[in-house]
Parts: sequence; structure tokens; C-alpha cells
Amino acid sequence: MRRSLGWLLLFAVGFAAFLYGVTAEGPPLTNADRAQRLGERYACETCNGQTVAESNATFAQQVRREIRRRIDDGQTEQQINDFLVGRFGEDIDLTPRATGFVGLVWILPVAAFVAGALGLTAFFIQGRNAATRHASAADAALVDAERLKRKPGDDDG
Repeated sequence: MRRSLGWLLLFAVGFAAFLYGVTAEGPPLTNADRAQRLGERYACETCNGQTVAESNATFAQQVRREIRRRIDDGQTEQQINDFLVGRFGEDIDLTPRATGFVGLVWILPVAAFVAGALGLTAFFIQGRNAATRHASAADAALVDAERLKRKPGDDDG
């Protein structure tokens, strides 16, 4: 029991550290930092595989200027996203949606990890419990009876 509690505590601490690392925010972002981060979320329509932040194409420069202007005007990231998606279509947004099939793609690996962790835990607990089981008196009598039936030198396995 004590060993299981130790493993559970280790898992809980590791999971908490993971959650903290994923959700922890650093210092407040400047407008330039916000514009850079937003630019990394949108695809350049004239470049193949580049974000608006990476590209030097005219389209990317215009989108970066629009993002900076809207940030300076006090708009939220959601308002800027709604504007850009409304003007250029869903393909500009590189952030995957968490609905439908795309939602499954995001949730299935997490579910598989949790199921695997639970399966391994159950396996190790069952193995530890099996090692502590003892044969009953009736089982021991059956084994002794079988040994007496065999002749010395029989090697059936």
C-alpha cells in the first residue's frame, strides 16, 4: 500500500508540473510581442508553408501592419482573429479547431496515454498481489498427491 501511494504521489507531482509548464504565463507581453505571437498563428497566403511573422511578402507585411494597428487600438486576440478569418477565410488561421475530427486528433493521444498509464498501474498491482498469494491446503494436498504418483526419474516437464 505504501509503495502504491508513493507511485501515485510521484505521478500527481509530475502531472501537476506538466500542467504548470503548459499553462504558466510569463511577464505581461508588450504590443510588439503580442503582434509577433499573433503573426505566428496565421498563414501567409502567397508563401508556401510560412507564417505571416516569417514571411517578407507584401501580403504578410500588410497583415502584420493590420495586426499591430488593431492591437494598438485595444482589440483582443479574438477580435483580431475574427476579423482576419472573416476577411481571408478559415485557411489563414493555423490554430487547429477543437471540434469534430480535429478534436479527436487532439484528444485521442491524451486518452491513449491515460488508458496506458491506468493499464500499467493495474498490471503492476495485479502482479504484486499475485506474488503474495499462497496455495490453500487443498491445493497443496493435490500437488503432493501428484508428486507421489510419479516415479523417480520421470521427466514430463
